[in-house]
Amino acid sequence: MDAPMSCQATARRSFPRAVGLVRTQAVRASTITKLYRDLMAGGGKNGRPLSSRTVDYVHAILRKAFRDAVNVDELLSSSPVDKAKRPRREIREPGTVWTTDQLKAFLRYSRDHRLWPFFHLAAYTGARRGELLIKRYNETYPDHPLPHARLHDLRHIHATTLLLAGVPVHVVAARLGHADPSITLRVYAQVIRAAGASAAEVFAKSINDQKGWC
Repeated sequence: MDAPMSCQATARRSFPRAVGLVRTQAVRASTITKLYRDLMAGGGKNGRPLSSRTVDYVHAILRKAFRDAVNVDELLSSSPVDKAKRPRREIREPGTVWTTDQLKAFLRYSRDHRLWPFFHLAAYTGARRGELLIKRYNETYPDHPLPHARLHDLRHIHATTLLLAGVPVHVVAARLGHADPSITLRVYAQVIRAAGASAAEVFAKSINDQKGWC
């Protein structure tokens, strides 16, 4: 079952349970907000939590239904869904990615592969998968095993390498196509913290190396 169909089923199942026998006109924004919280906490199969992305789908379904109630059926003067608070979308930090040496090894051993230009472009630009017109690559090279990595991980390696090298966050954000550097700060928080620690070490070394320092 694809995501939209699954979310329609979730909305049909969860909404009546959340509002009970309350008339459409009596549904409040707080009711919808609580529904979203409940879905995030345990709205999935066997009480498992749902992702914020799934709840976003449910929100879209309810928004359409209640806007029809406003504009088509004229049951409401305004939609409570528009005023409800949606859950904040989780931004996950990238997992373990290759080191620069592993990236060099990958590019070296894949040199004769027909998709090498895409791999090279992905590594050197940090472009998104859609921008590269390819989704994923899983091949392992005999005698040269590397940790499993997706094509999208080359984007993370690109960003990580630049940040650890001291490239300003706003420059990295521009290369990645992030609309706001704050997105880069959130996604690569761990890398930025590591770069901050390195900066402290550089400062300490610079001070300690100065002659006459006591």
